[in-house]
Amino acid sequence: MEEQTNYDAIVVGAGFAGLIAARDLAARGQRVVVLESQERIGGRTWYKEFPGSGRKVEYGGTWFSTESMSSLATEIDRYRVEVVDQPAPKTFVWDTGGVRRATAPIPAEEFGAAEAFLAALHRAMAAVPGGAIVAGTDYSEWDVAITEWEPTKALPLASREFVYAWAAMYGGCAPGEVSVLHYARMMAEFGDRASALYDGLAQKFAHGTTQLAEAILADSGADIVLSTPVTAIAQDSTGVRVDTARGPYTAETIVCTVPLNALHRIRFEPPLPSDKAAAIRAGHPCRSIKVWARATGVPEGLFALGWGGPIQWLSNEYSLADGSSLVVGFGYDPQALRASDPRAVEAAIRKYAPDAVVLACDAHDWDSDDNSDGAWSIWGPGWVVAGHEQAFDKPHGRVHFASSDLAKQWPGWIDGAIHSGAAQARKAADPDNQEKEGNGMTEKTLAAEQAAVFRRTDIPAVSPDWPGVRSRWITPPPAEGGWIGGLLAEWELEAAGWADTHPHDEYAFVIEGELHVECAGVEHVLSPGDTICVPGGQTGRYWAPVYARMLGVWGPNPDGDETEHGECFAIKGDAQ
Repeated sequence: MEEQTNYDAIVVGAGFAGLIAARDLAARGQRVVVLESQERIGGRTWYKEFPGSGRKVEYGGTWFSTESMSSLATEIDRYRVEVVDQPAPKTFVWDTGGVRRATAPIPAEEFGAAEAFLAALHRAMAAVPGGAIVAGTDYSEWDVAITEWEPTKALPLASREFVYAWAAMYGGCAPGEVSVLHYARMMAEFGDRASALYDGLAQKFAHGTTQLAEAILADSGADIVLSTPVTAIAQDSTGVRVDTARGPYTAETIVCTVPLNALHRIRFEPPLPSDKAAAIRAGHPCRSIKVWARATGVPEGLFALGWGGPIQWLSNEYSLADGSSLVVGFGYDPQALRASDPRAVEAAIRKYAPDAVVLACDAHDWDSDDNSDGAWSIWGPGWVVAGHEQAFDKPHGRVHFASSDLAKQWPGWIDGAIHSGAAQARKAADPDNQEKEGNGMTEKTLAAEQAAVFRRTDIPAVSPDWPGVRSRWITPPPAEGGWIGGLLAEWELEAAGWADTHPHDEYAFVIEGELHVECAGVEHVLSPGDTICVPGGQTGRYWAPVYARMLGVWGPNPDGDETEHGECFAIKGDAQ
C-alpha cells in the first residue's frame, strides 16, 4: 500500500515536545505524522541497559520534581506512570579549595561570605518571578557569566569553586559559559530555593522515561516514521512541504521540535527571520558528558561535588548482584573526561572515592550527535539581553517551534518540553478556521436546531505589557445589555495574576498547574480538577506562582451591570 504523505499537521521530532504536540493536535481532529530522525523515540532521553549489567539506566534526561514541575506531573498522573524518589545520600564528599570534606560543603570561616552571595542570588530570583522573564525588565545585571558576576568574584576560594562546580554540573559547560540569569530562573521555579540545586533532583521514573514517551505516542494515534531526518522545510500560501530521504511530506502546518543547536541542519524556505537565525547561531553551550561506570570500592549512597577534576558531580545510583554498583558522573570537557576509557573514568572517580575500581563504563556523546549537537539547553551570558529568549515566540508562517530549549516553563527539562509542545500545538491547531477578530475565538454557527461549535484557538495576552496573563472567550463575549445564561472563558497565568470585582458569580475550574485565589481575606490553593466560586460583589484575586490554566464561568447578569476591573500584576517573592 502506498505510504501516506499528506497530513493536516507534521511534527518534526519524537522527543517529549514532539510527542505531546502530536497527541494534542490529533485530539483536535488533526491527521498527524511524526517524522523522527533517530530509530527510537524520546529525543534527548534514552533509557537502555548498561552493557552486561542487566540494569537499564538513563543516558539522557532523568530527574524531575512532581511538586514543582506541573506539566510533567499532569502527564505522569494521566498515564499512571510509576515514579520513585531519588534515594537520600548516605555519604558526602565535597572537594573544593583543594580540600576534601565530608561534613559542611564549604569551610565554616566562609559562611559569612556565602550568605552575602545567597542574598545577591535571591535578588536575581526576584527579577524572574516564578522563573518568568518580565517584559520591560533590564536583565543586564544578571545576564552575565557566573565567573564575571561580582558576588561570585567576591567569594573566597572554596565557596567560589563550590559555585563553579554546581554551575558546570547543571550547565554542562565551563562556568564562564553560563548566565547567572539561567540559575536565578531555575531556582525561582523551584520556589526561590538555592538549595534546590541539591534536593531539586527529587524523583525519577521507576521504569524509565521510555514508559511515559510510549504512553503518549500510543495515546496520540499519530503516524510515526522513524530513521527519517528532515533536510528542508518549505512553505507557501497553500501549505508546508517537508523534505526527507524518504521523499516529501506535505501538510497545512508544522510543529518543529528539533533541538536549538541542530536547527542549523534544516534549510528553511523562505529563510528564517533574523531573530531566529541569530538565536540559532548563538545556540546553547551545554555539552554535558554523562558517564556511567560499573565499579567497586565506591561508598554506598555516595553524593560528591567538586572542582578541579574531570567530574563535577558523582552519585552511586544502583547496587548490582555481583557486589559492584552503577555510578553516574557529570563533566563537560571531553579532553579531561574520556568517557569510553575505563582507566580515565576510574581516575576521575577516585577524586571522590580513592578505592574505586572501574570495571566498565559507557556514555552517549550528545555533543557529537547530529540529532542534538549538544545536551540539554542552558542560557549562555547575554542570551536574554540579546533577545534570543523571545526569538521563537512567534511562528515562522506555518512553522511553529517547540522544544525544551525554547520553553517558557522549565527550559532544559522534560517539563519544559511538555509545556512547549502543548503550547505550540494549541497555536498550530485549526489552520482552516478563521479567528474572530478581537476575542481570540473561532465560532462555527450551525442551523438553528443544531449546536453551536466553538473551536479551540490560541490564548492572546490581556495586554502587550502583561504576556503572563492570557485569556480568550470560548462563548461569544458578554453583551452590554446583559445575559441570561453562563459565559465561558479560558485563562492562562504564568508567574502573574489579576484582580477584579464582578457583579455576578464567577467560577474557576483549574485544568493545569497551581492557582491561588484570595477572596474576603482568605487564600485558597487549587490544583487540577478543583473549582472555586467567587460570589458576585466580592473581589477575586487570582495568581499562579509558576503556571495555571483554568476555565472561567460567568454566572447570569441580566441587567448588564458593569465589572469593576482591577489590574494585572507580576508574581514576586512569596507570590503575595
